[in-house]
Amino acid sequence: QFLAIIGTLVAIHSIIQAVTGKFLFATTRYDAYFASISSYELSTSTVYRVGSFLINPDSNGGFLAIMLFLPLCLFIESKTLGWKICYLTQAVLIVVALLLTYSTGGWLAAGVGALGFIIFACPPRYRLIIPLIIIIICIALVFVFPEQVNLQAQHAFAPNEVSLRTGAWQTGLNVIFANPWIGVGLGRYVYFSRADPYRVLVQYIPLAHPHNSYIEIGALGGVPLMLLFLTLLLCSFWLALLNWKRADRHTRILLGGGMSLVMALSANSMVTNEWTLIPVSAIGWLVLGIMSSPLLLRHRVGSLKDQPAAENPASSYIGERVHA
Repeated sequence: QFLAIIGTLVAIHSIIQAVTGKFLFATTRYDAYFASISSYELSTSTVYRVGSFLINPDSNGGFLAIMLFLPLCLFIESKTLGWKICYLTQAVLIVVALLLTYSTGGWLAAGVGALGFIIFACPPRYRLIIPLIIIIICIALVFVFPEQVNLQAQHAFAPNEVSLRTGAWQTGLNVIFANPWIGVGLGRYVYFSRADPYRVLVQYIPLAHPHNSYIEIGALGGVPLMLLFLTLLLCSFWLALLNWKRADRHTRILLGGGMSLVMALSANSMVTNEWTLIPVSAIGWLVLGIMSSPLLLRHRVGSLKDQPAAENPASSYIGERVHA
């Protein structure tokens, strides 16, 4: 609930920024930065992309995409109509804010996360309802925000955007091939200064990162560090999956929402730097660490073991397993 509220507040801040053109709680430092980059104005119009507290619209889009699945899993898990309306409202606000970022990577993350949400978080009776809700929200966006949807499509398929992104990946791979063991060094601006000799022609401007977290880790820290990161990520997700399989129905819904968040974050990190962006990756590792913790199942087994046999028919079975 706490993380869902944070996502909703950022969504509201993004919507206010898009409607009024004002960045609430901005400092003079950020005002100067926005002026230097034309406030992330879309090249095909005079519309500005919103970055909210994450500044960059792509980072904000990825953040909103992963946070979307927290109110959705709470919507399914809650039993009262009032709370369901509350969580559904939060989800709608996040979707609207995501649209105003015009982030292609954010929508890609939302799509991957939605697939994981249907698989891991939806009980059988919701596996038809949730896709219908998603379809209805998408249709509503087309009719309520036709200009924004059209601009999103233009931005997603703009030739210069696609070529710049693929060029960034190629440059990052060139850096890895040239420095496979230790990379070019860790640091916030190291890649910007040291990757330029390996830049391909289609990447027509220097970039601070290769728009891919996995390539970025390999380029900065070398292939061993990249493999270590992937191993840690996959092992943690595997442990979370084991906890999900052994959990009860209500816990499965919440864990499924967290797994959808991690899947969306991992997918978004293929087109931007979400896993290496501290505010976003901190939430990802927090959620993944909780889901993969063995304490979840120990608490579950302990609570069932303490129940009387009349209330818990499975208590004798669990007691035997714990004893074994």
